Amino acid sequence: MILSESKYGERLIGIDIGVCALFGGYTVLSTKALSSLLSTIFLEVFKQPVGWILVGVIAGTSIMQVKYLNRALIRFESKVSPL
Repeated sequence: MILSESKYGERLIGIDIGVCALFGGYTVLSTKALSSLLSTIFLEVFKQPVGWILVGVIAGTSIMQVKYLNRALIRFESKVSPL
């Protein structure tokens, strides 16, 4: 995220796309964890803090994914290769 704000972020599309991919990984892991908990204890998961933490992580990482993907699309055309 720091590199995205630097001069390298202006020149290399892979930085923004990489940050977006990292947030995407956390989104997928949190979604899988929440779905597993929901399938075992259903609505009881929201009576425990871990359920709300997972919802917060899903929301936060989803927003950050969109932010960095939009930043990459603003800085570079959609036809640019990451190399």
